[in-house]
Amino acid sequence: MDEKDLLKFYKKAINGPWRELSNKTKARKISSIRSFAKWLFTNSYIESDLSSHLLTPAVPQSLPNYLNIDEVLACINYIDKIEDTEKRTKLMLIFGLLYGAGLRASEVVSILRANIDLKQNKLLVKVKGGHEVWKHFPKRLNSYIKKTLDSHQELKLFSQPELTYPKLYKTIRDLGVKAGLHKSIHPHMLRHSFATHLLREGTDLRELQELMGHQSLVSTQVYTHLQTDDILKSLEKSHPLSNRSFENDLD
Repeated sequence: MDEKDLLKFYKKAINGPWRELSNKTKARKISSIRSFAKWLFTNSYIESDLSSHLLTPAVPQSLPNYLNIDEVLACINYIDKIEDTEKRTKLMLIFGLLYGAGLRASEVVSILRANIDLKQNKLLVKVKGGHEVWKHFPKRLNSYIKKTLDSHQELKLFSQPELTYPKLYKTIRDLGVKAGLHKSIHPHMLRHSFATHLLREGTDLRELQELMGHQSLVSTQVYTHLQTDDILKSLEKSHPLSNRSFENDLD
């Protein structure tokens, strides 16, 4: 394949079968072509780097889904009513680490006993990128962690039986159903809720970045967009100008 063939394929695709696809899907497909073009150039199969000529459509940044306060309280109220003490402790701890500490699911399932500091309410977790950071958790979780640690002497916090990502995902999904929520929830939604609620209560963006374990502030700033979106919805719902007809004014 030479340069002309590659450009011809690109133009034919975006003007033909890819025309009706969403921008997100187009961007993913064009990204593959650009990578291929880069590989061809790097390995001297073509003389020019065509990747800059293969334009990718703009893809709007999707806002994270999160629970409102009432939905969080519904989950907590359900957990509080579980009669089995061991099940109640484990589920409250899982929920608390995801929503109360903003941990990722992968961080929760890999917590080691040796990396928990009950005196300072913090634990050491391995975050994205492979490095380890200390994360703080709400004081309320201290007693739940202690009960769990006292129940066994294994390496991980959750080891009887071992907590895996699929099990954690199903646990949170089932919790949403049993708590009577009208939407499906997943572990990362609780992390988004953690960030959203802290920001709304006045937490500084830099502090939130630290709490989330984000290496870049750009990753944290998505929650400011979420606030803006909520503000606009509130404006449309509540402002007097949004609730009256202007048809007579146009006569």
